[in-house]
Amino acid sequence: MCEWAKEEFEKLYDSKLSIIEKVEKKVNGITKFVDSVVASDVPCRISTKSAINQVSQSENAKQTFVLALYVSPNIVIKAGSKLEVTNVHGETVEYRRTGEGIGSYNTHKAYPIERAVTA
Repeated sequence: MCEWAKEEFEKLYDSKLSIIEKVEKKVNGITKFVDSVVASDVPCRISTKSAINQVSQSENAKQTFVLALYVSPNIVIKAGSKLEVTNVHGETVEYRRTGEGIGSYNTHKAYPIERAVTA
């Protein structure tokens, strides 16, 4: 039954994920950490949940969004990894994993993520 449920859950995946991690590389005898793609074209889905934070009566309530990345349970994403997600429209957005997994189930894993912002 778990395999059937996993297949049904994976039908909801509408994006592709590339996982980028820092790996050690020796350059002229010096060890440096460089970005390396460890997995690509991994089916995934991003979920957005809205939350309203009311700070005090004198301030306006602030709306924030909590993002979660859903992937197959056999995919491992290390903390601090860069994530490039390409949606069904071909738009690629960079995210980063922000903490421990939200949950690991027979059908999927959920990771908290946030959009990577560059100045």
